[in-house]
Amino acid sequence: MASLTEIVTLLGALAIAAWLLGYLRRAKMVHLPLPPGPPRLPILGNTLDIPRASQVSPSQAYLDMSRSLGSEIICLTTIGDPVIVLNSRTLIDDLLEGRSSIYSDRPWMTMLNELAGLDWTISILPYGEEWRLCRKMFQQEITNAERNQSVQSRHTFGFMSRLLRSPEQFIDHIHLMSGATMLDLTYALIPQSGEDRFVQLAEQANQVLGETANAGVYLVDAFPTLKHIPSWMPGAGFKRTAAKFRQISVGLLEEPFKDVKERISNGTVPDCAAVSLMETFGRDAEDAAHTEVVIKKTLASIHGAGADTTASTLSAFFLAMTLFPEVQYKAQRELDSVLSSGRFPELCDKPSLPYITAVVKESLRWKPVLPLDIVHRLMVDDHYHGYLLPRGSLVVANIRALLYDEIVYPGPSRFNPDRFIKNGELDPNVPDPTTAAFGFGRRICPGRHFVQDLLWITFASILTAFTISKAVDERGMEITPDAADSPGLISHPKPFQCKIRPRSNMHAEMVAAAAG
Repeated sequence: MASLTEIVTLLGALAIAAWLLGYLRRAKMVHLPLPPGPPRLPILGNTLDIPRASQVSPSQAYLDMSRSLGSEIICLTTIGDPVIVLNSRTLIDDLLEGRSSIYSDRPWMTMLNELAGLDWTISILPYGEEWRLCRKMFQQEITNAERNQSVQSRHTFGFMSRLLRSPEQFIDHIHLMSGATMLDLTYALIPQSGEDRFVQLAEQANQVLGETANAGVYLVDAFPTLKHIPSWMPGAGFKRTAAKFRQISVGLLEEPFKDVKERISNGTVPDCAAVSLMETFGRDAEDAAHTEVVIKKTLASIHGAGADTTASTLSAFFLAMTLFPEVQYKAQRELDSVLSSGRFPELCDKPSLPYITAVVKESLRWKPVLPLDIVHRLMVDDHYHGYLLPRGSLVVANIRALLYDEIVYPGPSRFNPDRFIKNGELDPNVPDPTTAAFGFGRRICPGRHFVQDLLWITFASILTAFTISKAVDERGMEITPDAADSPGLISHPKPFQCKIRPRSNMHAEMVAAAAG
């Protein structure tokens, strides 16, 4: 039997061997090259090559770089941390999914987190205990099926009622419906206009996120000390912009929460996420003040995350139905064959309506709300296929590159739900675009199932009652909308016109009756 001295000696030798192996591995990694990138300038590196969302489509710019360099993984060095862009499903599966334990953090970006004040939202929170608690709260509320389906139906029918009265204002109705759904879910508030303060705050906050989350754009992210320069100085325009952004983000966090707390204290709030979270997590919390802050962040995250993003996909749906009438006709035939006269679809009808599900999938693929995933931060040095991926790198998944892969989705620019159908059923062999559209790894959107259900019931109900077609000009000529997107990290179709009318008098009466 080995003596204590021999055991200690063996353990020491093993510890030294492990340290040497780690040292040699790190030394080898230091000498590995970075992934390919555009030619780099002294000091600035590729800072000037970072595409600005307000000017171009960053996802397309990165894909063009990838193709010109002949590499699906590319690296842009900046004055700050490197930006690594992943342009294929294999890369994303290997790194963001397969190594999610080291790719799940978010970077601290001075403009986004500090100056613009968006450090509280769950999609931006650093990977850690507070993020886990926020996500747990988010998950609890977003999976409350009975309450959530009631909210979805109420606002879908309200939306269709407004379409019946003023179809030419469908874009305004989309934004009101998206914002109202999330306000009702979180704070039991039902706004009557898209000009409602809380509806506007959510949309504006998403615009702030789109402006400030583009890795490498703001010099203050590389040189945080720039935040101390006076806002009146030349070159300090970002400070003035950030002050406006901060009013929006703080307003979204604080104002609806203050309102719901007052109503709860007066006993006038029906069931909603705010009431549920305060009852479940706040009642017996050891640190009541901190728990209330986390609840506030969670509620604002649910409210903000679902409003603008849902509006984007609904707009894309109306655009697709306008440009591809054959899809609409096929969807309506399926609905008419399943639904009895005078009945609207329900979520329990999903198995009998696979083509409607395919329309939802294709809407998310054709016009991804986030063409680029929100930036991940690499937590340790990593290596992949002979390349060094340094700790602190800002890792970006090019979602649009995945969803427009011509090998996976032939003819990607065409809206074609049939790509997901085989023998009248959903084809499990075609990659589901929802596995890309809602993010990756441990940072995947926790509200993805709620959003898909909301889109499904809305699309199915609209197609049951309405026909969407091209608008006509003063000469009676059809107007073909532009299918291009407005620039920005959060994608929206460009403004367009279409004609929306009830399929029959009976359908108009159904809408009026359902809306009450």
